[in-house]
Amino acid sequence: MTNYIKVKESEFDEKLRLVEEKRAAPAIVQAAPETVPAKMPEETGHGKVEKLYKQGFSPAQIAKVLKIELGQVELIINMLKKKQSYQQ
Repeated sequence: MTNYIKVKESEFDEKLRLVEEKRAAPAIVQAAPETVPAKMPEETGHGKVEKLYKQGFSPAQIAKVLKIELGQVELIINMLKKKQSYQQ
């Protein structure tokens, strides 16, 4: 009887260890996105907005093509105009 209890206890300990390992694994996966480097402006769409604007597209057309909000496109264009005025 004592052998049976010891076997079951060791089986239980092994299962508990496996469950704890599985439970700890998602924490490692969740920490990974913090190490991803920030995107460059061209990758976030600013470069695309600038390119389309310089080609003569209206802010509404750019927003529709890039599937972003019109206000965001207008903000990017205003920043580009401000940047160009500082460079002159």
